[in-house]
Order: sequence, then C-alpha cells, then structure tokens
Amino acid sequence: MWFYEPDAILVSANGEPQRGIPAIRAELLEYYSVQLPMAIIARHVFVADTIASLVLDWNIVGKTPSGDDFHMVATSNDIARRGEDGYWRYIIDNPFGTQVRSVGGL
Repeated sequence: MWFYEPDAILVSANGEPQRGIPAIRAELLEYYSVQLPMAIIARHVFVADTIASLVLDWNIVGKTPSGDDFHMVATSNDIARRGEDGYWRYIIDNPFGTQVRSVGGL
C-alpha cells in the first residue's frame, strides 16, 4: 500500500517540492537511512468530506547504526485525500510545514 497519490508532492527540508512517487521515495530514503523509528503525535486533524488537513508533531531520535547521535524533530502540515477504496493518501506532505523559510528573498 502506498501512502501518496501519484501526483503528490513532498516538500523537502530545504523547501523544494519533490513531485511524484520516484522523487518522494528518494526523499524518504534520506529520513529512513538512519534506521531509527519515527514517533508521530497528531496535533490537529480536520476533515471536510474527502480532504483532510493534518498537523503532526514528529521526531526521529536515537543512535544511528554507526553510533552517531541523531535528532530530527519537526511539525508537519499535510493534506490528504480519501480514495474510493477508503484509504487516505497524501496530496501534500510538508514534514517541516511550520518551519520559517525565506521565499524569493522575502
């Protein structure tokens, strides 16, 4: 089961949208390459028919297989859609959704 719509985007840590399953897969491999579990706590979930807005606090914390300390903590701002099969899939996965970013020099 895949958690993303075919035309979904995942916004990378540097704010670049990664579009489509191959690009999203490559980006996610960066997170999971440390081989540590991810903890997720739902802060807000709002549903309007087949669309949901999710704000999730998440973290990946621990020691990597090489013994290095790893600490990644963020709050995501995501949008998902419920398919005809009843499963929810991401349309927009913005794992660092509350991170302040400079856009166009602003």
